[in-house]
Amino acid sequence: MLPQLYEVSDTLGWIYLKKQLTDNAIEQFQQIVTKQPTHSTYRYHLGMAYAQKGDKPKAILELNKALQSNPAKDESDKIKQLLQKLG
Repeated sequence: MLPQLYEVSDTLGWIYLKKQLTDNAIEQFQQIVTKQPTHSTYRYHLGMAYAQKGDKPKAILELNKALQSNPAKDESDKIKQLLQKLG
């Protein structure tokens, strides 16, 4: 899979997330994370989807993994905010 295809899949997952189609979003993000496990944005998005579904343990796990993947400062701040919200 080419990097552009990861971005397209990520965008599709994001659309699912915004339309409250959480299971579809999780499926999209899981596929990308499996192929790009150290990409912080994809892990962050997967964590957001788990949070939206109400699966706090999985959300926290993915968000912490995203932080370990050296995200950009603004993304890191957003991840930390979501982690705080999840408690």
